[in-house]
Amino acid sequence: MSIFAMCSTHIIRILLISLLTTFSGGGWVIPDVFGQEIEEADPPEIANGERLFLETRFAQLFKIFLDDGGDVNDPLPQGDPALDKVTNWQLPPDQFADGPFAGQSMNCRSCHFVDELLDIPKYGMNTYSDFARRSPIPAREDGKHTSVRNAPPLVNSALPRQMFFLHTDAEFPTMVDLVTGTLTGRNYGWLPNEQTSAISHIAKIIREDSGAGDLAQEFGGLSYRVLFTGTDPSIPQEFLIPENFRVEVSQA
Repeated sequence: MSIFAMCSTHIIRILLISLLTTFSGGGWVIPDVFGQEIEEADPPEIANGERLFLETRFAQLFKIFLDDGGDVNDPLPQGDPALDKVTNWQLPPDQFADGPFAGQSMNCRSCHFVDELLDIPKYGMNTYSDFARRSPIPAREDGKHTSVRNAPPLVNSALPRQMFFLHTDAEFPTMVDLVTGTLTGRNYGWLPNEQTSAISHIAKIIREDSGAGDLAQEFGGLSYRVLFTGTDPSIPQEFLIPENFRVEVSQA
């Protein structure tokens, strides 16, 4: 299996499960008074999808760090300035909140916020969406600093509909296109001619991750290699992905 196939059919697929299931709104109604009490734990593919959603090392800035001699499991010495602050269309440009991912590189959650800014006036809870008119993106030589739109809410975005397009301008016709275009696109710092480099970089992160990072510790302390292989008896059931999502990353 090629690097591209490994990324598109396994890494991206697990993230898609998180998006499709978590944001679909569910198929049943639970009275509010009982909802919190009987809420079930997320299945492994969603729990691991959340980890991928929060992963900051897939961005182009982290590749620069590696090219300069850094290690996959080391933190960045300096983060992406685009993540230092969170602007709000309701506030003047000189008023903003501190970015929850300052000091790191881009991830999905950098634009699709939930409760990171819950207690800050004019911010609060979001449905996996942005506060800005246009989402910030990493600076590159093309001179762009924002995307063409903000990050739309992800909750219910995967509900079936007659004309299934994502984003108001119908940029993506499927979730696979959306995730592929994001992980290998400008939002993560990649230029249009860098898709191959982006895919190789993502595969490198997956293969060489040690599971020792802070994010991994929140999800069982498993390396991506162990997680995606899915055969290690020490994997807790809450993180044991189904067989059809497994892959031996060293042979992919």
